[in-house]
Amino acid sequence: MATTGHKRNKKVREDERTANGSDWNDCTFKLIAQIDTTNHQSIDFVNDTNYAEHIDIRCGNQVFNSRFTASGKLGIGTTSPQKLLDVNGDVRVKRNIYGADGN
Repeated sequence: MATTGHKRNKKVREDERTANGSDWNDCTFKLIAQIDTTNHQSIDFVNDTNYAEHIDIRCGNQVFNSRFTASGKLGIGTTSPQKLLDVNGDVRVKRNIYGADGN
């Protein structure tokens, strides 16, 4: 049976773990999609130097996209969300947005 098309070098799973201290501060566990030698999307589980935990989403050649903080805040286009949802950019809504009073 013959096949046609492009042959791909697929890497199913790659993980990277870094730890610069003697404990879990300043370390990252990274799940990354790699095609050939190019790193594309990743999900980074991070404990920074201040022990602040967060999850970063990076897309297309490792460009930062979104951050989920340990306190439950989501930042889209920002690494330091100040509210539950913090968007740095335009937002498109196809339906209604309601306030706490239902309006």
